[in-house]
Amino acid sequence: MSISRFGPVFLVVFLGGCTVFAPRYDAVLDEKSTAAYQSIAGIAASIELGEFVAAESYADAAPRYRDAISGLSVASLRAEILPVREGTPAERARRLLSEMVTECDQAVKRTAETHRQRGIPANAGAGQSLLLVCDPAYRAVQAMR
Repeated sequence: MSISRFGPVFLVVFLGGCTVFAPRYDAVLDEKSTAAYQSIAGIAASIELGEFVAAESYADAAPRYRDAISGLSVASLRAEILPVREGTPAERARRLLSEMVTECDQAVKRTAETHRQRGIPANAGAGQSLLLVCDPAYRAVQAMR
């Protein structure tokens, strides 16, 4: 018996088995989380550059926060409905992904509220803190590819 005879069978079983450990790739989740993370990275850079020191700068930044939050909202919904079998590691992975996206969403909203109320000082680590909260969700979605 040749191994090449079983190659296609092994590949189907292996790839099918991956859905036991992780949810299937979702293009909309990938697209929305990528767009949201790009907005978040831009917000973080603006914070570190001192563009958000004054509360008055919030009005100009509001569309950037809105883009990030709306992308995260769609990503969160997509993460929650990823098809997985109940009781599998994939179900746990889906729940963890959804929680990470929610944590990121909350961090963006807190940052926006702080900015609106009093501005955000430059070089205080607020931008890096935002990225540290949001990075795991983005990387988890990228790992699904």
